[in-house]
Amino acid sequence: MMVWKWVVAIGVLALSLSRLPAQNSGAVDGRVTDSVTRLGIGGVKVEVTAAEGLGQTVCTATTDPGGAFHVANLAPGKYTASFQREGFGDPQSDDDVELPFAVSGSGEPARVSVELTPRSTLHGRLLDGDGRPMPGIRMQLLRLHYLGVYATDTDAEGRFVFENVRPTAYTIAAKPADSHDVRTPPAREGEPMRWVATYYPGVSDHLLAAPIVVPAGAELAGYEFRLAAAAAFRVRGTVVDEAGAPMARARVELKTDGQPGNEAVTVTGRDGRFEFPGVVAGWWHCTAETGGPPEPSSGPSVVLGGWVTRQRGFATLALGHQDVDGLEIRVSPPFAVGLSVERENGGSSTPDPAAGSILLNALDGVGEMLGARGEAPGGQRRFEHVFAGRYKVSMGDAEPGYYLAAAMLGDRDVLGLEFELAPGSPELRAVFRPLPGGVNGTVDGSDHATVVLLPEDETLRDLDAISKTQRRADGRFEIDSLRPGGYYAWAFERLDVEALRDAAFVRTLAARAASVRVNRGETASLALSVTPWPE
Repeated sequence: MMVWKWVVAIGVLALSLSRLPAQNSGAVDGRVTDSVTRLGIGGVKVEVTAAEGLGQTVCTATTDPGGAFHVANLAPGKYTASFQREGFGDPQSDDDVELPFAVSGSGEPARVSVELTPRSTLHGRLLDGDGRPMPGIRMQLLRLHYLGVYATDTDAEGRFVFENVRPTAYTIAAKPADSHDVRTPPAREGEPMRWVATYYPGVSDHLLAAPIVVPAGAELAGYEFRLAAAAAFRVRGTVVDEAGAPMARARVELKTDGQPGNEAVTVTGRDGRFEFPGVVAGWWHCTAETGGPPEPSSGPSVVLGGWVTRQRGFATLALGHQDVDGLEIRVSPPFAVGLSVERENGGSSTPDPAAGSILLNALDGVGEMLGARGEAPGGQRRFEHVFAGRYKVSMGDAEPGYYLAAAMLGDRDVLGLEFELAPGSPELRAVFRPLPGGVNGTVDGSDHATVVLLPEDETLRDLDAISKTQRRADGRFEIDSLRPGGYYAWAFERLDVEALRDAAFVRTLAARAASVRVNRGETASLALSVTPWPE
């Protein structure tokens, strides 16, 4: 009798457990398609990672010939799926495609849909002025509207190939300054010559370069041009500290004004002198930087812990058809600029401290992007390692429900403007205001469009102010946390997000944009149709 009771008890327990959901009963179903043909892509590697588990891989799968995949045995929670296949990439960036999703405990699989864009290939050939192949030259495919580059070298026949190219607009550049063991061009009219950066179809001015539009999944060929040479001159100078003493072992960089490719780098001698032997005419920026172990002959310097602190200086040179001697670059140590961050508090005389932040962007080539999220001794936030020069403010972080309303330098609002910083400059004060605005609406003509908003005021676009979202399945979209003001709005089926940081390019799009006014604390409505992305 006792045995029978145990059998019944075990049966009841087994029945109860069978009614509970399994710990890993969830799944995700998805499909990966070609953004151009809308057909499924087979052979895509799908990697699923747990969002809350330090990103460890949970499992992998591969899409079938129709682009479908299924991943089972997932515990309820948040995940990220990444997608990789040679020859394909993210339609809007160079990064791998990643898509967050959540698995519920209901037993219904999560469903995801992903588009990949086919990459392209471009072939060409580089020759000298006499039509002979130029081997060993560094070639670059430069994005036309923003920073980004593919690089390769010419082979023995002067041929070059760029592979896995993201579709957008480019220029081709030959960069002899980045190459080694390249034969010297013959002298012309008694002047020494130097190979210079050359842009397709064979011009030395990047503003005259022919734009090349690379469509998705294309095989382009026939881009042949000749490397240009120009008369070369000597530039000599000295790097000194604030007291005029020479600075040894300073790194000196010479680069062109907005035209990369002929950069040169050297190091000063014990007497602080430097020389660039082959420089072509034009506008040049010369930056000197010191730092590292101290040297007895390096002159007065600021030393911390046995190391010379970094010092920098900057000079601009207009080089004509003659040598330059006596260029002086004066370096100075960095300084700190204080930062206070506050919420607008209705006119109260007592500031309300906030947790947001801003960034400093150097415009003179003598600094980097600087943040001041931490606190200095005494509890005051500040920007460290600031060098004298021109800067602009960009957005760091904002608390939910707030937007950056002003960036005060003394009694002047410099938000969106260039401004000078030097030792003794007043602190920066970032003011955040509550009740940002928003935009919602509909998109007609596409079930997979991306909605983009950009401030109409070009000066505010340095605030990382590109706002975008995907059209939902019901045809609607919504973007919130917007700084009040006027915006351009578009719906694109395909776009290159980084190109929207080029003000000249955005001007060409403005005529096809919808305009919307975002008011503080309000949500504007907008009906959009799809705008073709310009090729």
